[in-house]
Amino acid sequence: MSRNQEVLRENHNTSGRHFEVMKTLRKTRKRFYWDRFRADVEKWCRECQACGAQKGLKTEQGTGMTPAEMFLDQTLRFPCDILFGRPRDTPSSPTNSEERLGSVRASAGEQVKLSRKRMKVRYRSRATDHHLKEEDLVWMYNRKRRRGPSVKLQQNWEGPYTVVKKLNDIVYRVQRSPNAKPKVIHINRLAPYSVTYHSYKK
Repeated sequence: MSRNQEVLRENHNTSGRHFEVMKTLRKTRKRFYWDRFRADVEKWCRECQACGAQKGLKTEQGTGMTPAEMFLDQTLRFPCDILFGRPRDTPSSPTNSEERLGSVRASAGEQVKLSRKRMKVRYRSRATDHHLKEEDLVWMYNRKRRRGPSVKLQQNWEGPYTVVKKLNDIVYRVQRSPNAKPKVIHINRLAPYSVTYHSYKK
């Protein structure tokens, strides 16, 4: 093993925890450099067996299957399959293949329906149920990054705004003052305006 390969092994395999190319480049360049440095790092990361083992088949979140299983009714072949072989679980006839493909698509359809249902539940859990009318005063959420205090300590609600018109069930046109330009805002960014008076004892 050459000196360059020893450096890459120490920076990528041992202490580098098998990071990708750019991080290995930054980590190694702090102490070492040689001719064709980047090409050697890219080749080392590409041929790393541990990194290659982590790149398995990716299943779709909605269907729970790989694209090959959805459209080809079989998993893709890898070099290790050629070397060591693979179990014979493939259908023995076109009829069986067609039936299996139909069941796979039906199962994928059910998974997509469940995924849509979960997304709807998550959205509704964050949605507001305010019932605003015209001429109501509201707060408007307008997040901005300002210099100074932390983002968590900054005031993101502006107001009061006046509801000018209800465009539909979830969209309203609001206005800060009679001479200001109206804004079209989603109801999730609006909240009923209320003033709280705090009394402090001296």
